[in-house]
Amino acid sequence: MRAAPALAFLLCLISPAAAKAEGGKGGREEGKTGTAISTSDPWRSTPPETYRLRVMNTLYGEVEASTDGGETWLLVARVLKPAVERVPGGMAESATVEKSSHHGMAFGVGDKKLVRMLPDSPANHRDPAAIVVNQTPAGSLFKDLLPTAGSSVQQVTNRKPSALPPGYLPQENDQLLFIVYRVNRTDISPPKMADYVKEASQRYQDGAIAKVRASGKKPAGGFLTINATPAKGDSPGAITFVLDGAVVGILNRAPYSLRLDTRSWTNGEHLVEVRGLNDNGASYTQKKVLVVVDNRP
Repeated sequence: MRAAPALAFLLCLISPAAAKAEGGKGGREEGKTGTAISTSDPWRSTPPETYRLRVMNTLYGEVEASTDGGETWLLVARVLKPAVERVPGGMAESATVEKSSHHGMAFGVGDKKLVRMLPDSPANHRDPAAIVVNQTPAGSLFKDLLPTAGSSVQQVTNRKPSALPPGYLPQENDQLLFIVYRVNRTDISPPKMADYVKEASQRYQDGAIAKVRASGKKPAGGFLTINATPAKGDSPGAITFVLDGAVVGILNRAPYSLRLDTRSWTNGEHLVEVRGLNDNGASYTQKKVLVVVDNRP
């Protein structure tokens, strides 16, 4: 069996001067939102949802919010470390959010076990049962958008949500869905949630651009060349280039180089992946990198 080699990965900006003004990705139309109603309401067995949060349990996995029942999603954070374990401490047998504050969230996965979602810190990276998420700008994920206690937890498989299986153990690339029925802040009513999510997403993208500039570097803007160099002695069947989850190029012979025009991209973070495929077309190694784009002059 062939060992999974490391895949050298180089990004270089070819022509930043070619960038033209291109507005950042705007928000989507407001969708269906409900009015938060107490679960003790005798006229309703289930309160209507306020928003949804979708989390991809993998490095740089998207944390996205939706206020129209999952029709459209906006990026509000990214995963820096996936959870690979669950721990005792849950109070319920079913999958539901049990604790939530600006320090993080703990949700039950059944069997009275817990998984956590926590902000980025060295200590949290050592927690195998924690999905560690990057620190977002003030007023975003960990302040107002974490699912509150009582929110339901589901797993998305083949784009369809379903209940967590008995004995659920978090795995790489699992996609978790949280249905939120109420928010903690009294000044963000459900009808206003769509605008708030749009603003939170814009703050996140603007923050990514500002962080790059603060480091003394420039965001990408113009033409970007991606070079993939397999490890010595390795000859993959093909190299696949993936942008934000969509395949943008497949090369089956060296040099493995792809040129992209970032002027058609929205301003902010984008995830680029290079995957090495074996002769059967299966991925056996990959490299991920976040590219921050700012097409404004």
